[in-house]
Amino acid sequence: MTGFGAASQPTSQGLLQVDIKSVNSRFFEFSSRMPEDCRSLEASLRERLAKAVPRGKLDLRIFLSRDPAQPSAVPAINEPLVRQLLAVGHQVQTLSNQTVDGWRMADLLRWPGVMAETVADPEAFAEAVVQTFERALHQFQESRAREGQALAQTILQKVDQLQVQAERAKGQLPQALSAQTERVVQRLQEAFASLPELDRQSLIEDRIRQEAHASAIRADVTEELDRLQAHLAEIRRLIGQTTEPSLGKRLDFLTQECHREANTLGSKSPGLALTQTAMEMKLLIEQIREQVQNLQ
Repeated sequence: MTGFGAASQPTSQGLLQVDIKSVNSRFFEFSSRMPEDCRSLEASLRERLAKAVPRGKLDLRIFLSRDPAQPSAVPAINEPLVRQLLAVGHQVQTLSNQTVDGWRMADLLRWPGVMAETVADPEAFAEAVVQTFERALHQFQESRAREGQALAQTILQKVDQLQVQAERAKGQLPQALSAQTERVVQRLQEAFASLPELDRQSLIEDRIRQEAHASAIRADVTEELDRLQAHLAEIRRLIGQTTEPSLGKRLDFLTQECHREANTLGSKSPGLALTQTAMEMKLLIEQIREQVQNLQ
């Protein structure tokens, strides 16, 4: 399920901005971009998101717009790293057969990690980051809740349409069976046309009973339609319970079962009208499943 939340807060370091967004995914995937001052909080923020959103591809972005007029951090040099870089440069000069220029100060200062900034009050800044993150997460969850409500209404509309098709299939079944019986009678009469009238009538009646019994067994889709309606009732119940855990996975399983019943209905169908109804049902089930994939 998609969602977006954002929050900002002024801090002693500058304006802090936290953005959280997600797109659909079957599993929990996390990516982040944040200043080095926030890296110590990354694991706890990730864990907080994983608890709030078990499924989805989440993107956490933390921005810090520093105010040059308000120095909040003291620049410092990472002396161990500088020593390592100088030692590497000396080693390269020693191994090279040609004259190699040494490090320039500008190059050293631009090297990642050489210039560090010590936060004046790291605890207060970390608390501000967490507070801003929680506000962004609240907006993010509200966004997802609104989308979830819209998806639920769409799914319920499709379920209602599928219910109508199931009722239509029940009404079409007797006519389809009657038409099938007439076709059997016609084929038998054509097959036994050369026999005497008395023998022909007796054989036809006996064979009609056998064929009708076998056809009724093959074409009796009452159980499939009953199971389908039970699945639809369960879908409605689950959507009505907003606190249901793993709602998306449960609904996905139910749509698979609905598709199985519709397939069986189509394979057993003794008539064209019932076959077309089964196709309409499968189309609606596929549309429901597409929406279910967006739910958590």
